[in-house]
Amino acid sequence: MIDRGAESISNKNRLGIANLLIDSRSTFANNGPIVVYAYTDETQPGGVTLTRKRVASAIGYLHALGVSVERINVEYHVWPKDSDVPTAERYQLLLELLPGEGSRG
Repeated sequence: MIDRGAESISNKNRLGIANLLIDSRSTFANNGPIVVYAYTDETQPGGVTLTRKRVASAIGYLHALGVSVERINVEYHVWPKDSDVPTAERYQLLLELLPGEGSRG
């Protein structure tokens, strides 16, 4: 989770991303595509702009860890104000590591 007003990922988020990449090294996801799912709430002023800053922060960190930008895909999602998703869960960046070419799994 990301704090509602945060423009970048936290150190805790960075540690989680680093551990995810380390754990993936011996799996089918090593060197495969990475999808960043970015969520915000339509009621947050400037929510889309804020989410784009968060994504840029996460991508910058992935790049600093040696992940090529070509591997990274982003999907943006905006929760409608009448969504059943609790407000506290509407501000997230989720990373999904997908199988690399030629991998079996």
